[in-house]
Amino acid sequence: MLKLKHSIVAVLSAAIVGGLSAQTPAVEVVSVRQNQSGDIGDGGPGLRGNSYTVTNVPAAFVIKDAFNRFQSAQIVGLPKWATTDRFDITGRRTAGASLESFLQGVLTERFRLTVHQEMRQLNVFAFTRATTGKTGSGLRPRDCTDPGAFNLPCGRGIAAVDAGIVRLGGVAMARLSAILSDVLGQPVIDETKLEGVFDLDLQWRPDIGLNVDLTEQAKERINTRPALPGAVQEQLGLKLQARRAVVDVLVIDHIERPTPD
Repeated sequence: MLKLKHSIVAVLSAAIVGGLSAQTPAVEVVSVRQNQSGDIGDGGPGLRGNSYTVTNVPAAFVIKDAFNRFQSAQIVGLPKWATTDRFDITGRRTAGASLESFLQGVLTERFRLTVHQEMRQLNVFAFTRATTGKTGSGLRPRDCTDPGAFNLPCGRGIAAVDAGIVRLGGVAMARLSAILSDVLGQPVIDETKLEGVFDLDLQWRPDIGLNVDLTEQAKERINTRPALPGAVQEQLGLKLQARRAVVDVLVIDHIERPTPD
């Protein structure tokens, strides 16, 4: 049985790998403060123009956004506090700087983050086509000039692991692989050779506790769904195959709690 894990599904991008990326300073100003509200919800508008704001997020959230070519399961060595302690971050990037380089600067300046890359053999899932024919009804090719199957702009939608639903408009297979990696807690390697973007509707029975805010009727309906592997095959026409593979990982060498502003 596949064991699912709670995880952060991040939608941004980027990186500071020891000497991986030598870029010009991208942080004009930044404030990092610990959030002790005890609230569960996190997020925020992220980047708006040159301003960046997130609320009640763990350091792991920012690291994932700053290294998004790595799936969450490919980032190793985080201390526990980096996934549990919460922070409010506001800042402004230097004009012309990428979001990635801005987040790299925040992490190096305020969290003293240093990292390196290496290759490791890990348990992974390979994402393959279930048949050589059409994909399932839950995976439809999308032209982003059209409203699409769910009237969602490309790149937008919902991903609620504790309700067993991912419904997104116009996303590439790499995005779906990253989301499933976050759910499964292992890297997911895309071997589908599907190009372009797709409207995605995937609904399964979570192998974790359901969202406590769901009604009993909703919980009963969710519990009639197939488990994730079956849902992927039935709804998307794809397969998840467990195997061992050598993959690139990002190793956290050092990270500190930021000092208060």
